[in-house]
Amino acid sequence: MSFEARRIAAAAALGAALLVPSAAGAQAWVPPEGQGSVSVLYHHLFVQDHLFSRGDRHDSGHIRTQVVTADLEYGLTDRFSLRALLPYVAAKYTGPRPHRHRGEPPHGFRFLDDSTYHSAVQDFRLEGRYGALELPLAIAPFVAVSFPTHNYEFFAHSAIGLNMSELQIGTYVGALRGPFSFQGRVSHGFYERVLGHRRRRSNIDAEIGWSAGRNVRLFAFQLAQISHGVFEIPFEQLSALSAEEWWPHHDQLGRANLLNVGGGVSIRVTPSLALNGSLLTTAIGANTHAVKYGVTVGTTWAFGEPRPSHGTSVRQP
Repeated sequence: MSFEARRIAAAAALGAALLVPSAAGAQAWVPPEGQGSVSVLYHHLFVQDHLFSRGDRHDSGHIRTQVVTADLEYGLTDRFSLRALLPYVAAKYTGPRPHRHRGEPPHGFRFLDDSTYHSAVQDFRLEGRYGALELPLAIAPFVAVSFPTHNYEFFAHSAIGLNMSELQIGTYVGALRGPFSFQGRVSHGFYERVLGHRRRRSNIDAEIGWSAGRNVRLFAFQLAQISHGVFEIPFEQLSALSAEEWWPHHDQLGRANLLNVGGGVSIRVTPSLALNGSLLTTAIGANTHAVKYGVTVGTTWAFGEPRPSHGTSVRQP
């Protein structure tokens, strides 16, 4: 697999930064055996509005989240690769509606919505991809697991994550035609049970790229999530819902749907180093947060030499 294909995959992964940064980007091409890439990405997300059950937006306070994600992928064979991601998240909430428990909070509860940043390592994600087909259409089924690195607080606007384990299965697809490229991902995720309920989610992501020059690539993307959750959150019923037993788990069990759109650029600096940047915003959604703007910048370094395989043949980069 050429560096160009790896660079496309890295740019797509950058563009596909979700609200939960451990979500993987579109990578339809598997790196050859002995080769891989390391990416370090910085995300800055600003939430101005909350989205409720009918898609209505209300300013219930602002959330600012900053994330640094380390992303490592390595080709174990010419068809199978492993990818590991680990984000460090810092978030703060400022506004009139902090999350508080009614009555006595449970043991171990930590109040986070105090207008200051709270930070920690979030969830570790491990993903295995199999390159079933590469030309003319790339198809790479995958299985991924993610789990919290520790037991962190989840009942807060400024929580660093959902504090839930997830199994995700799906496939990446991709195609190249002249200076244009297409990549996408279809997946289905199964979260662990909470209060006897299990939320699932489907993701459909797509990206179109254009090589504007030898070392410059532009891309536009969309990221869609359909959550097969348990609870809707109507704005007019917030007061009553906050008395429900499940309310402290509403982020874990809510039917969170969203469509994020954005675009970005990838610049190849050397044959093995690329710089990337992207912007995104939430177009529509329900029962979740609306990102007014999300900025991501980062770098991807490709490493490794091709190894002999199948006797004397060598797969060249």
